[in-house]
Order: sequence, then C-alpha cells, then structure tokens
Amino acid sequence: MNQIQKKCYEAFGTIVDFETDIMYYPIPVSIDKIVEFATVANFDIKEFSYENKPDFTNGLSYAEGLVWVYNPNDRAGAFKSSEYTRKWRYIHELAHGLTHSYILDKFNIDKINRGSGVLDFVDAVIALSWEIETMNLQYAILKGFGVFISEQDKNREINTLFADLVYRCMTGEFTNPDLSGFLASNEPLGDWKETLMKLYESEGL
Repeated sequence: MNQIQKKCYEAFGTIVDFETDIMYYPIPVSIDKIVEFATVANFDIKEFSYENKPDFTNGLSYAEGLVWVYNPNDRAGAFKSSEYTRKWRYIHELAHGLTHSYILDKFNIDKINRGSGVLDFVDAVIALSWEIETMNLQYAILKGFGVFISEQDKNREINTLFADLVYRCMTGEFTNPDLSGFLASNEPLGDWKETLMKLYESEGL
C-alpha cells in the first residue's frame, strides 16, 4: 500500500491487517426487478468487461438511455459475491444515470470528468458530489424495494466509497478496500471538501 492510499484510507476509516467485509446490508431484490425498475425509468442496463470495453463516447451514454455496469464476476474491484455485486452495481449505476443531468446543471458543465486519470481539485469535487447524489438516490431506490439501511451502515458504505474514489481522483488508479484491510468509519463524512483539499495539498496536487 503506497502513502497516498494510506492517507486516503485513514481519512475515512482505519487500516487493519486482515481482509474486511464491505457488504454492509443485504439486497433481497431480484435482478429482474431491478431491470424492470430501470426500464420504467427509461434506462437499459448493459454489462461490459475490461477485455470488451465499449466506446462510451460513441452514442453509448446516459443521454441514449444506457447504463453500463462492469462485469461483477471478477474478484478485483468486487464484493465477495458476484450476485450481490451485480445487484449493487445495477442500482448504483442506474442512480448515476438518473442524477447525471442534475449534476451537469448544478455545476453548469456539459461533462463530468471521472475515470480518466488524475483529476484536478475542482473536477474531483464535482465527481464526488455526483457520488453523494448517487448514493442518496440509491438508498431511496432500495427503500422503494423494501430495503431499509441503518444510518451507521450508510456512513460505513459512503466512507468506503470515498476512501477508494478520492484515491482514484488523486492517482487515476483503483483500489480494493476490503482486500486492502480498510475498516470504514461509522461517522458521517462531515466536511469532505476540506478533507479532500488537505489530501490534495499534501501531495502538491
């Protein structure tokens, strides 16, 4: 684990010397139900893999009613259950699609930069703001399916996402919090923009 990853993890939790569990709540909803919900919301969910990655700039975007989900069968970057991972990612990426235009309008931009190398501070704030809106909607969708999540588990999950995503913003690289021994904080994010700024400044970004 490099020093930047260590800093990001410690900003949102602690590091232990064993693998952790980041499946914070059950999702007793069938994939068919999730797909049906997406269809009603005018989105079609499609899967892709690293070996078979489409050109998302070529008419394959949210504007065309498409939501792309990375294949959940690879252990890297996944939960320990492909079934759980598929359900979680379908709902999460659908929530991204449903909040996309809101973020564009909020920041008066025509594109959200993410997943394309190191982000500057402003782009990182936008990407992480989108993540918060996405998670809030994700929890609302799950509640509609009858899945009620405690505030503590929401905090732990969001802290886990931020530990990984802030590192990705700073380096352009992915991490695996559970495989790396990340133990998320139970506390709310608090002033995450200040935390982000301190991390960026500590690395001269």
